[in-house]
Amino acid sequence: MSIMPNNKNQSVLLKFLLHLHPPRIQAESAKFTYTFGLGGLTLFAFFITLISGIVLLFLYSPTPETAHQSLQQIATVTPYGWYLRNLHFWAAQVMVIAAVLHMLRVVLTGGYLKGRAFNWVIGVILLIFIFLMDFTGFPLRWDSESHWALVVGTNLLKTIPVVGESAYQFVVGGSDIGQHTLLRFYGWHIFGLPFISTLFIVYHVYRVRKDGGISRRDASRRSETISRETLLGKEAIFMLLAGSGLILLSVIFTPHLGASAQSNPAVDAVQAPWIFLGIQFLLRYISPFLAGIVIPFTVLTYWFALPYLEKQTGEQGLWAPRTRRIYWLPFSASLIIIATTMIAEILV
Repeated sequence: MSIMPNNKNQSVLLKFLLHLHPPRIQAESAKFTYTFGLGGLTLFAFFITLISGIVLLFLYSPTPETAHQSLQQIATVTPYGWYLRNLHFWAAQVMVIAAVLHMLRVVLTGGYLKGRAFNWVIGVILLIFIFLMDFTGFPLRWDSESHWALVVGTNLLKTIPVVGESAYQFVVGGSDIGQHTLLRFYGWHIFGLPFISTLFIVYHVYRVRKDGGISRRDASRRSETISRETLLGKEAIFMLLAGSGLILLSVIFTPHLGASAQSNPAVDAVQAPWIFLGIQFLLRYISPFLAGIVIPFTVLTYWFALPYLEKQTGEQGLWAPRTRRIYWLPFSASLIIIATTMIAEILV
């Protein structure tokens, strides 16, 4: 039984959301245990991050002298400012985690097979932009920890042969980190990256819809189907639960904010954003060029090429079938990255 209202009473927004889904969906593919709602959760977290960021835009001051102070004011003086900042932070972290898990789910179920390879490439590009949004938001705290993490992170660019120094100056906006760097990261964080990401998201969702919705087993096989109204109702319930979880996280846990980089630039230990802790761990044992440039570039290249390395006639819509073994490499690599991230979190 559908929980959606009669067609005559449907709003424009509801009709648009329904149109994002095919009229009928395989019940097996629409099960929560098949997708875990990870793609929708990533999109939901992106919009929460975007909306909360737009509000914070009017409260934050992007100069080295006032950036940290404005965040302190948001957290302690502005009515519900602490909650707004917490919500922005936790929605961004959920977005990163959900996006990574969504990509792994697509790999393990062959979601990039049978004409969906190019949309996988779009998804990898989106994942890169999600990482960049998280990275460019980290220095905006302009506390001592984020400042020195920015110094270490951007210095990795200098290790690139020939173009390293030019790449560094392009990213930081000069020969060293200062006000121009903060403004550049602020501009990319609030406008450049979200705008480009939105364009890619629109195309990514369009391609999913054009390709018939959620990846599924051979359509010639007889299987039970459900209507898109039923699926949208399930998605709405899931988003309500996800929203409740974000609210709970935002109320209970407050992200760290250290001393201002202007008044206390020294720190005992430099810690990168958690998504880059694996790279920080590798920097302890191998050269910066290998840890910060070669290995990440190699991993990304493999992810881009993954659907083109596998026969497009493989089994689709099943979790890790025996007929497909290519998923073991990205799955194992992901476990290694998670392990190094956890070890780095403990050691730093």
